[in-house]
Amino acid sequence: MSRLFLTKIPQEVTVDIITLALNQNNLFPSVPFKILEINKKRTAVIPFDNEECMQQALQLLNTTQFNNNQMIAKVYVPDMKNTLDPQANIVIKNIPLEITEFEIQDLFKAFGYIISTKINKTMCYIQYSSSDEATSAIVQADGKFLGTNQITVEMFKQSSQRIQESKEVIIQSLKLDMSQVDVIQFIQEKTKVQITNPLSLLPDKRPKHLNSNGQCAIFTAETPLQASDIVSIINTLNYKFEGVFDIVKAEIKQPPDFKKKLELDKIRTCGVSVIGVKDMSEDDIKFFFEYYGEIEKILYPKDFNEKGAHINILFKNEQSAQEAVKYGAIDEAKEEIRLAKNQKIEVYWTSKENINSQKHK
Repeated sequence: MSRLFLTKIPQEVTVDIITLALNQNNLFPSVPFKILEINKKRTAVIPFDNEECMQQALQLLNTTQFNNNQMIAKVYVPDMKNTLDPQANIVIKNIPLEITEFEIQDLFKAFGYIISTKINKTMCYIQYSSSDEATSAIVQADGKFLGTNQITVEMFKQSSQRIQESKEVIIQSLKLDMSQVDVIQFIQEKTKVQITNPLSLLPDKRPKHLNSNGQCAIFTAETPLQASDIVSIINTLNYKFEGVFDIVKAEIKQPPDFKKKLELDKIRTCGVSVIGVKDMSEDDIKFFFEYYGEIEKILYPKDFNEKGAHINILFKNEQSAQEAVKYGAIDEAKEEIRLAKNQKIEVYWTSKENINSQKHK
């Protein structure tokens, strides 16, 4: 199934008007769709049976004006993090490998309007239009069977939320000759917390310049709060074993993709650079880019050269910056009053630190 994302839908434009325009060009959405209105922005996700139909609809809607208003159509990429209502997202686990998105939608549309579905092996992610619909799906479908598979239906949780609920603790830079019993005694003595679950010991396999010449312990605490307390106490000890190059450190075990995301955040952060803007006011630039999200700062030059200005914009969150980088140049080219006049702007990532270190020219 292929979907497009329609934005800047005027108040007077209805689902029937959009559907009629599509049908007149032999384009038929695979299932009925809705116009969602959140924070005075009207958007819709329109599904089609195949990529070819979606691309034709994309071209049609981007070249057709409705009551002298130009809507913007883009390819829709499901993103469970990019939603104004995180409680509207669910994940279904242990689905049969042979089940399709159409079959999942057919089963779960009974609980509410489905914006998108995405299957990954034996898991399926569904984005509903409201948290009430998602809750209804969880209450009514959790524990039921799809064929011979008993499914689990629960609220989708982002990595940051999963780590807050994690009970797994890692303690690094322990002495190499310590046994499991020795490590448990050390933790219990220092934290006054009873360790009741199994504990695993692993050698430090980091590169030589990072290696502590010790070992680490991994175990599960009784509750997330207990895990957090253990980590906090261990990290305030500033304790170092003889023969180990580093002090003992503890951390909550992070989801597999979370460390990678933290490294990516250092690069991507919330800043974008815009190249090629002609003699436009700071208000004009802010008005255009605020469509992608709330802006914290704009570094706006006093002088413009023939090739246009280099402007840095700091958004309040990374998702807004990501949207600006992905769609900024495309959307600007469709505007009636252009920021770049007859040329194309360039929008790319820059770091928050880079923007904060600069001053207005």
